[in-house]
Amino acid sequence: MKLFHALPAIILALTLSGCGVLMDSVREAAGYPSAELMRARKSAVTQSFDVAYDQSFEQALKILEKMKAVTYAKNKKDRFVIAMKIEGCIDTTEVGIFFKEESPSKTSVEIFSRSPKAQNIVSTKIFTGLVEGK
Repeated sequence: MKLFHALPAIILALTLSGCGVLMDSVREAAGYPSAELMRARKSAVTQSFDVAYDQSFEQALKILEKMKAVTYAKNKKDRFVIAMKIEGCIDTTEVGIFFKEESPSKTSVEIFSRSPKAQNIVSTKIFTGLVEGK
């Protein structure tokens, strides 16, 4: 019974000690992107658009929905969307879409994945949709 009461303290201690595996699990459960996706950002495809941040975020979600991709994590405040099940790719392939507000009417969109094919498919669709306003 003492172990049951000590369990929250043990979990907190591991979390604060920097245990990477535990932190990744906690972050993913909270809806934040995996560390693996964060590391992949260095090979991201980036483009700027004359579209307000809110509009570009919502438009990207609509485009992913039309693609029948599964959006399994999104956070408008932290400016990212993580999608899976990209047609023509392995179902578990993750694609991260990050947004950076350059000005009230201009947004930079960064798309990355460990799969070059998934990254290319999603970036082509989203970038084209943001340019065309669809």
